[in-house]
Amino acid sequence: MSVADSECPDELDRAAQALTVEFAESTPGSGVGYLLLHRARPAHFALAHVWDGVDLIQAYWTSPLDLPAELRPHRAGAVGCVWELEVLAFESAQCAASFEAADRRERYLSTHL
Repeated sequence: MSVADSECPDELDRAAQALTVEFAESTPGSGVGYLLLHRARPAHFALAHVWDGVDLIQAYWTSPLDLPAELRPHRAGAVGCVWELEVLAFESAQCAASFEAADRRERYLSTHL
């Protein structure tokens, strides 16, 4: 997700992927989740999420627009901006819809926003 007429830089993607792997490996849960990259007007944001049953565990990082790979933890307690929350709502609905299914992992992973 990004500001109109812009894209998330590759450096942001690579840095966020590396942090997400560390986060997912150190977080209890299913190992199923998602990474949201957001190039916003004030900064870059990366939000990693891992499902632990029906609980969603989050890591949230930010970096300056001119240094996209310099991700640092975002302020404690932050959940996401209004645009990021739209993605969280979609993912939450997909998790809830697939939770009772025998093939819930595959069902959840087959849905896309």
